[in-house]
Amino acid sequence: MAETLEPDLGAQDPPDQSDLTPGFEVEPIPRYDIGDPEALQRMLKELPVILTNAKVVDSACEKWTPEYLAQHMGDEVDFSVFHSPTREFLYWDGAKNKAAYDFKPPTKKTEMKFAEFVSKDLR
Repeated sequence: MAETLEPDLGAQDPPDQSDLTPGFEVEPIPRYDIGDPEALQRMLKELPVILTNAKVVDSACEKWTPEYLAQHMGDEVDFSVFHSPTREFLYWDGAKNKAAYDFKPPTKKTEMKFAEFVSKDLR
């Protein structure tokens, strides 16, 4: 049986992220119109690019609402959902803690069906 997320997720203000730096150099990802030849060149070089005016996902975005997905995902599979009381999600993997350090994970992992996830108010 799936655990339940703690209620009242929206009661906390998101943390101020203006002073957070990732500790490594970050470059902005350029945006290109789908028809711009530079977009294709970047993709061929396996460089990141944000494509604009691409109509390939319009029908999926219209059809694949959370409700539609919940109805069609089935109830056979549990999905891992991570909850953070601060809305900050830091990577960690308890299985890699071979030295058994005393460490409190920054997030809580919960298993649930997709329909249950969609029904949560996660704002």
